[in-house]
Amino acid sequence: MPQTSFSSFLENSHKLLVEGAILQRLQQAPGVELSSQFAHACAIYDSNGKTRLTNYYRQYLDIAQDYQLPILLGSATWHATSERLAESGQDPAQVNQDNVDFIRQLSKPYGGKAWLGGIMGCRFDTYSAEQALSADQAEFYHREQAEMLAQTDVDFLHGVTLPATSEAIGLGRAMAATGKDYILSFVLRNDGRLLDGNSLEQAIAECEADSAKSPICYFVNCTHPQALRLAFSMSENIPLLQDRLWGIQGNSFTPPALESASDIELDEVSPEEFAREMLALHSDFGLRALGGCCGTNQMHLEAIARGLPLAAMAS
Repeated sequence: MPQTSFSSFLENSHKLLVEGAILQRLQQAPGVELSSQFAHACAIYDSNGKTRLTNYYRQYLDIAQDYQLPILLGSATWHATSERLAESGQDPAQVNQDNVDFIRQLSKPYGGKAWLGGIMGCRFDTYSAEQALSADQAEFYHREQAEMLAQTDVDFLHGVTLPATSEAIGLGRAMAATGKDYILSFVLRNDGRLLDGNSLEQAIAECEADSAKSPICYFVNCTHPQALRLAFSMSENIPLLQDRLWGIQGNSFTPPALESASDIELDEVSPEEFAREMLALHSDFGLRALGGCCGTNQMHLEAIARGLPLAAMAS
């Protein structure tokens, strides 16, 4: 684990990588068994799944090392709640622990440049705002996994692919209660809004107003970079976005689950085009953490890394 605190590192870092796709690459890999309930949370217990995960994480770690950039990684615990793991026969706390330990061991040879987030997701369909929990429901539901992950060797907690402000607020409360640093990451429609219809700045403002301990920052993920640019273009409070939105894990295409969420179509882009769009968000709006989600792999992340200075970041 790096020696400085995660919050201190992130506040003083202005160029860093975030991992590219993990789950979607596993979904496309032959012979890897995934669950509709708990996704890839148990992939480390399968020899093929573990080998694939090892390769994917090492690809991203190697890129960060080659370009002397820090990187944020995430545990495969997106759906590793007691409710979702009920049919697995596995102990939920152990699954969360084992996934964190797995990545921590992989990242050891890379020194203090890799930071590990304990990943959490929404209770139901991540692409349905209608199924999102209320803030109070979410606080109660997510408390157990937040506490499980806080007991592991993670550097921070990371709520990802959040479609609705209400569940993000409750998840933030649950993560804040552990005392761990945390990040909230929203998914945007192609028109730049959350799936609940809120603007990005409205969602951030509501989360900020609710929590006694705000997240270190906010990200978006599973979002086309052009959709985030649209969010900035229609914002009435760009200073708020620039002050609190620090990262994006971008899609190189629009997943089918998001295609019908708005009337705007965005084309799939090559690794080089993807990197140009991501780097433009960095230069135009100051986004400091750049990584990938659906449709991305090591080629997309390396294209981003090539566009960032080849210098180790102060931490």
